[in-house]
Amino acid sequence: MIACPLFDLNDLKSDKTGILTSKVTKPICGPFDIAITPGVGFTVAGERLGYGNGYYDRWFSKHKVRTKIGVAFEIQLVKQLPHRIYRYFSRYSCN
Repeated sequence: MIACPLFDLNDLKSDKTGILTSKVTKPICGPFDIAITPGVGFTVAGERLGYGNGYYDRWFSKHKVRTKIGVAFEIQLVKQLPHRIYRYFSRYSCN
């Protein structure tokens, strides 16, 4: 996974899994102001349950990000997640 700048939502395209990604392919190294991440589930406290491959976990362990935003549908917001499953806290969740 690489980080690419996003200046306009029109610069997004669907990748092979259907996740919107930047059309700009020139990577940037950080530090980063914001990271927007998908997930299976989120809590209002900012806990995130991912898809199980650890991509974001590994990336966040190597890169400093000031604000992490989880993107979810309302049905994905839950009161709690199993404690060993979530890896990081998002500051905000958008639905």
